[in-house]
Amino acid sequence: MSLSSVRSPRVLSKKIQDLTAEIHLEIPEDLAYFDGHFKDMPVVPGVVQLHWVVDFIQTLFNVSAPITKGAQIKFMNLMQPLHRPILHLEINPEKCLITYKYTTDNEKDDLYSSGKLTYDA
Repeated sequence: MSLSSVRSPRVLSKKIQDLTAEIHLEIPEDLAYFDGHFKDMPVVPGVVQLHWVVDFIQTLFNVSAPITKGAQIKFMNLMQPLHRPILHLEINPEKCLITYKYTTDNEKDDLYSSGKLTYDA
């Protein structure tokens, strides 16, 4: 059982423009999902990263339809406590498509993860 109730990253800033968003985040050291992932090297699980994408899409773009499919989902780098990922979101309502990527906050914009999600119209 988790000792922490923290289940979301800290939002440092966000820019929303039409159908895109750029959200600067910080991963809390006491994130509940670190329990079991892993004792000596805490990592944000991939399913949690996807959950955050869906939460932000619902909140920022008012998409309440269920996600029906994931495609091209890739996890390239470990997301850990105090990392400051940047979540890039793009929504295409005509195709019911969400494209996302979590990048690092360094000059190279290395990827933590990326993918595409489709939802019911």
